Amino acid sequence: MRASFPSFPQILQDKLIPWSKTGAADRIIVARPQMQKYTVPSKVTLTNSPVSEKRVAVRGRRLYNNTRLITTELSTKEMHELTVPRFITVVEGEVNFQAGNYLLGCRNADYIYLPPGILHPGNVHNPHYIHPQNSNETCTLLWIGKYRGSIQCWLTRYTAEERQHHPTENYLFLKNQPRHLFDLLTQELETEPKDRELRNNLLTAFWRSLNREVEAKNYLQNGPIVRDNKVTQDESTFVAQLEEYISSHLSQRLTLEETARKLYTSRTQFAQRIRQETGQTFIEFLTAYRLKEAKTLLVDSDWAINTIANFVGFIDPSYFYKVFRSETQLTPLQYRQKHRELTTTQK
Repeated sequence: MRASFPSFPQILQDKLIPWSKTGAADRIIVARPQMQKYTVPSKVTLTNSPVSEKRVAVRGRRLYNNTRLITTELSTKEMHELTVPRFITVVEGEVNFQAGNYLLGCRNADYIYLPPGILHPGNVHNPHYIHPQNSNETCTLLWIGKYRGSIQCWLTRYTAEERQHHPTENYLFLKNQPRHLFDLLTQELETEPKDRELRNNLLTAFWRSLNREVEAKNYLQNGPIVRDNKVTQDESTFVAQLEEYISSHLSQRLTLEETARKLYTSRTQFAQRIRQETGQTFIEFLTAYRLKEAKTLLVDSDWAINTIANFVGFIDPSYFYKVFRSETQLTPLQYRQKHRELTTTQK
């Protein structure tokens, strides 16, 4: 029987926080377009492994919280480049990890920092670019990603024998402190020369801040990691700018006056332009956008319905139920069940 896998809270307390107190800065690999053996920790292997597949520019692919982050991917869609960083911890085992044109041989308690623009595995369902070093081993990676207004942590276990991955847990943190500490950590990792003590302290503070949020249960679980949404408007259009602002403040109370000010226009001009370009009032447009996001989360996540309602900006769950049913003629639960059945049938 396979041993039970430790949970993310256990990993934080038993591994991540203790590791950060024992020279963690010396075990951080900062991926670069050009790398040399002396730029990685002494026990990490660095092998030239050029990626020969065609790279394709990506438009309209979005990640969590409707954020447009993917810029380039391989024609096979197994690797991609992002506009945001990734921070990866080898939680257990030894792993070969493709970063750009290099294969990194890492082991337990090593860290991989991927700055924006570094090609890395994007299709975690195919372990071609991530696999244990030995055929009879298992390796586990903790992925950290920063999105608009949140930090997401997910664990993935890879087995060489089965040549597949096993997703385990997925946590979303919405508080400011973990995001700010992650920003400071990633900024320091991109700074030369290195300040080992500062990097150690920032890493320790980041793990401890996540642990505090876990203990207080200030997180959401089982949210979507990747979403594909088509962008129909050009990024420079008024409607696209409005959607971008709403998306980045989705959980907040939004008013016409505040939104008009953020888009550098007067209240009257703003209201007129929305009516002209969408045929809706600001409230109608905002409500429709929130309902669209709620529909996606109902199908793509396992979050509770009240959690989704709050996340997309409906403070009163009963009002969300009322508006949702008026729009779809279904309750949120009925909508989730219907569309998941459709997805299963189509597969």
